[in-house]
Amino acid sequence: MKNIAIIGAGELGSRHLQGVLTISKSIFEIFVIDPSTVSLEVSKQRASEIRHNHNLSFYKTINNLPELLDLVIVATSSKVRLIVLKQLLKKVNVNYLILEKVLFPELKQYDLALDLIRKNKVKCWVNHPRRMNENYKSVKKYFDSNKSFFFQLVGGSWGMGCNGLHFIDLFEYLTSSSLTTLNSDFLNKNVIKSKRDGYIEFTGTITGTLDNKHIFSITSTLGSELITPSISIMSDTIRLFIQESVSPKIYIYNKENSFKPELIDFNMKYQSQLTGLLIKQLINTGKCDLPLFEHAAKTHKKFIKSFLDSWNLNGGTDYSALPIT
Repeated sequence: MKNIAIIGAGELGSRHLQGVLTISKSIFEIFVIDPSTVSLEVSKQRASEIRHNHNLSFYKTINNLPELLDLVIVATSSKVRLIVLKQLLKKVNVNYLILEKVLFPELKQYDLALDLIRKNKVKCWVNHPRRMNENYKSVKKYFDSNKSFFFQLVGGSWGMGCNGLHFIDLFEYLTSSSLTTLNSDFLNKNVIKSKRDGYIEFTGTITGTLDNKHIFSITSTLGSELITPSISIMSDTIRLFIQESVSPKIYIYNKENSFKPELIDFNMKYQSQLTGLLIKQLINTGKCDLPLFEHAAKTHKKFIKSFLDSWNLNGGTDYSALPIT
């Protein structure tokens, strides 16, 4: 792997850049693309915090990219992601592609993107990084395929539109299953402004099923104060309580151990710590822990449709795009 591009140089893109720069056994040509001078400056500043020997170039347009790139990470906002994908694959041959979530705000864009990816024979994944977390890998052993599980996640003002898909993907990963139904009837009627300009957020509760066997409930209560979400997972033989932050722990209650509590420290790595690991996986195996585009897109489409239906019903509108990112 020689050439790497990061498209979208802001908050998340700059963290991906830091992760790439932590790799020391290879020297990469790294191209950072963003039309915003401010975002490029953010990436330059954060790159300066990492000691490295890589070659960095910062540009405002995709036109400055070479004809072949081994890896591209698209960390733009959702509204422009399909435009960026079209421009990228028209100009550049890409081997590996990582797309940030939420993938796209319009349902029709998912099939268009899939056609582009297949036509250009690109291996593409979606950045749901909890699949890379060692704690979640270790507890996955408790998820017997013969059992049904109930997941409950509760927090306050944590950004359900922006982050809800991360947790649904986590539940899919742990149970080796796929989202089958999603109910948004219990979302609050009024949407709120996102901290990202031009986007909205949701509060309330969604429920759903995975392979029509596992059940989940996800809640974000309305309020001005962030309450980090906690996760409870139950079956007839296991109870897990997971707190990812504030007091990061996993509490395990196992029937085989007479439900005596077992306590494990939880370690949530930052994106700047994960991107380097991701690239090493691709170099060594041509694969990575993230979900493939084909799988993730099906889940994203159900999520977008359910939230879009609720938003239009409650607001008396007829929008075709859901402005979440």
